[in-house]
Amino acid sequence: PVAIKKEGDEDWKMWLYERPEQDSDPGTISLVLDEEDAPLVFGDALMTQGADLPGESQLTYSDEAAFFSRIDDGTPYIVRLDAHGWEVLDSVDEAALGVTFVIGAAGHVVWTWEASGQQVRAVDMESGNATVIDDNEFNQDIETVVHGSRDAWVFYTRDVSTVDVQTDIAVAANVNTGERLELHDARWIGASTTGDGELGLLDGELQLSEVFMVLDDSQVAAVSANDPEGGMVILGDLPSPADDAEMFGVGPGPHRLLRAVDTEGAGNMYKVIYVNTREENSLFSVGSEFDSGMEAEAGYRPVSGF
Repeated sequence: PVAIKKEGDEDWKMWLYERPEQDSDPGTISLVLDEEDAPLVFGDALMTQGADLPGESQLTYSDEAAFFSRIDDGTPYIVRLDAHGWEVLDSVDEAALGVTFVIGAAGHVVWTWEASGQQVRAVDMESGNATVIDDNEFNQDIETVVHGSRDAWVFYTRDVSTVDVQTDIAVAANVNTGERLELHDARWIGASTTGDGELGLLDGELQLSEVFMVLDDSQVAAVSANDPEGGMVILGDLPSPADDAEMFGVGPGPHRLLRAVDTEGAGNMYKVIYVNTREENSLFSVGSEFDSGMEAEAGYRPVSGF
């Protein structure tokens, strides 16, 4: 699919380019339409030239289709796009500020949105049948940095902070069985991959192996992505005075580099740390001192995927 804006058009429209059977042929291009012959249109992007297309966290794939989020007049919905056209797969009657994430898991699209009625829904990629896997009874903020899944498990964090206390719950939910794991005073920070997946897809579409978390603002731990209920490995204590950690991209394990962050000081301070998910308490600092300032925030971190 490719978004094209012809001269004189107000909006971008989605077209489908079909590769030729012979290299000497130019191929064909056709307008993507729904059952009522309506095109799939996009407005202009605010910050860059081009169409306002979904970002990586609002997009996932199956073998046959792409799935991504849209918002029209405040109403969020999921679009299914394939070689035959497009359709609305799922929508909710909520006034949303945006869509927080879209994840593919075991033939389902798992998604949530920014609104007072925020839930987590799992939608069958073929039938469109939807199941609420988290009704978010207490109206907590839900987000994730783990844009992937393993054996129907997805991972997201619920912010249960109050005015006086800031805390999180790391949730693992299985879209097939309904099983769920909730770890209090914990938040997911990233994942490793087995390396299996389809070439050309997003990092998050690679098969996950381990998922990492920060516990009690003081420790780094990991669980198996295909069996998060099987227990966690405590990888070690964050170097003082760090209270958080970050990962940059999905990469192969068991050896990973993270960035420890001190968020409580006058300005954030950073240090690179190493962990090995096959060894408890394997965490150690790379370098002796914390670095701070805007340059450190931008550049003092592991290379993506390591």
